[in-house]
Amino acid sequence: MSGHRILLAEDNKDLREDFSELFTLDGYEVYAAADGREAWSILQDHTVDIIISDYDMPNMNGYELFQAVRSDSRLANIPFLMFSGAQTPTFSKDKNFHFLRKPVRINVLIDTVNALIAG
Repeated sequence: MSGHRILLAEDNKDLREDFSELFTLDGYEVYAAADGREAWSILQDHTVDIIISDYDMPNMNGYELFQAVRSDSRLANIPFLMFSGAQTPTFSKDKNFHFLRKPVRINVLIDTVNALIAG
């Protein structure tokens, strides 16, 4: 799936760096953000094929980022993958939304991203 662009919003620096490296090695271009506010800022300047977001982040959490994305007509149809160790969201039945519980197995993460991008 090389050539696709991912926006990764994760406040845990180690996870953010590990996931960024994993997807970069798999041929993706990765924009990484430390929180939802930074992710939202990146979306104003860059086009992405999928958004991967932690749920629990400072400044703007994953749910707030999801709401902002879905309320913007330019971004509303971008696949959105959220993960959390503590929260199981029930706020969306959107076909372009998927949830994974942390800890996320790498093969499941990659397969889910590939499936969401493929539609």
